[in-house]
Amino acid sequence: MQIDGYLVGEVLGRGGSATVYDAARVGDGRRVALKVLDHRVRRGERELAALVAIGEVPGVIEVLEVVETAQGATCLVLERMHESAAARLQREGPFSVVEVVRIGRVVGAALEGMHRLGVAHRDVKPGNVLLGEGMGSDLEVRLADFDIALLIDVEASTETVGSLTPPHAAPERFTGSDSGSPAADIWSLGSTLFTLLHGEPPFGGARDDGGVAGLAHRVMSEPSAALMRSDVPAGLVAVIDRCLAKDPLDRWASAGDVVTALDGLDGVDGGRDGPVEPESSVLVDGSTTTTAMTWAIWAAGVAVGLFVLWLALR
Repeated sequence: MQIDGYLVGEVLGRGGSATVYDAARVGDGRRVALKVLDHRVRRGERELAALVAIGEVPGVIEVLEVVETAQGATCLVLERMHESAAARLQREGPFSVVEVVRIGRVVGAALEGMHRLGVAHRDVKPGNVLLGEGMGSDLEVRLADFDIALLIDVEASTETVGSLTPPHAAPERFTGSDSGSPAADIWSLGSTLFTLLHGEPPFGGARDDGGVAGLAHRVMSEPSAALMRSDVPAGLVAVIDRCLAKDPLDRWASAGDVVTALDGLDGVDGGRDGPVEPESSVLVDGSTTTTAMTWAIWAAGVAVGLFVLWLALR
C-alpha cells in the first residue's frame, strides 16, 4: 500500500468496507491511522467533506485529511489512538468505575454532537471506543467508525438494517423498525458501559444459547443481567438501566441527558471535559421532560441541521 506523504505500516484491522493501517506522516513523524475504503465504496466530495465535519465533533475520532492511495482508493487519515476498549477489556478485564464514567461522558457528548448534525452512529460498542494511554479520569477517549451513510432519515426507517452488532443493538434494530436513531444509539451506549463494567454484554452474545435469534429474544423480552460488582454506585446502575429501556420513549431523551446524569453522580470523578447542553432538562430525580416531545422537537430540528451542514459544505 502506497500513499503519498505517509509511511504505511501494518494492518490494524479489516472490516466489511475498509482496511485500517498504522502509518507515520512524512516530515513530522506523527503516528496516524489510515482507513482505506474498499473500491466498491464510493463517496462524493461533499460526503467526504461531511465526514471531516463530523470528525470535528468533540470526542469523535478526528479526520485529519482525505487522500487517495496510489491505486486510486479513498483513504481517511485519522488521529491514532492506542487501542480499543474491547481489546483492553479482553486483555485486562472490566474497567474501573471512574474509567467507565469517563467513557460514558466522552462518548455521550460525541453522540450528542453527531445527533445535532442529523447523524446516527448505529454501531456504538467497545470495539468502536478508542483509548489513549492514560488511566482513570485522565483516560483519553474517542468514538470511531462513523460514516456519512448514517445520515438519519426522519420520515422513514424502512431501509435495510446496515451496520449492526447484535450484542449491542437496541430491540427495535432487530425488528427492522429502526435502521438507526439517537434512541438506538443511547441503548448501545448503555450496553457498552454495562459491558465494560461487567465483562460481558447485558444480554449475552450471538454465540450463546439460540444464536442471534436467542439473543434477539432476550434483548426484546428479558431483563438484562445483573451487575455483580459492589463498587458500582446505584446511580450509575440507574443511568445504564434507563439507557437499556425496551421502549425508546422510556430511555434518556438525548445523549446529552446521559452525560448530565453521569456528571451528577456523587463521589465519581470521570474527568469532565466541559458541560454538554442536553436537549431536555434532567430533574433531580433523574426524570426528564416528556421524551416523546423531545424526540418530536429533535426530528423537526434534524432537517434544519442537515440544511446548515449542507450550506457549510457548499
